[in-house]
Amino acid sequence: MAIEANLQETVRELVAAATGTDRSAIDSSTSMASLGLDSLGIVAIAAQCSVRFGVEIGTSDVLQLYVAEDFAEFVATIRTSIERCRVR
Repeated sequence: MAIEANLQETVRELVAAATGTDRSAIDSSTSMASLGLDSLGIVAIAAQCSVRFGVEIGTSDVLQLYVAEDFAEFVATIRTSIERCRVR
């Protein structure tokens, strides 16, 4: 699935804010665990997804995502599924 560039960038910004890491240090292969993502950061990312993307993502979902690109792909998949349901 092709992921919108702005979605990838927004996810990287969320991860950077939650971990206190400079955005430039996060690329598509950066492990969120290597950035020191803790439980508070996971809750913050999940909450910001609701605000920024209009998509509810649970903290358990964030825990299962290894790199920022996986997270962006996960959000894109959920958004696509929601749009398909609205069309029907």
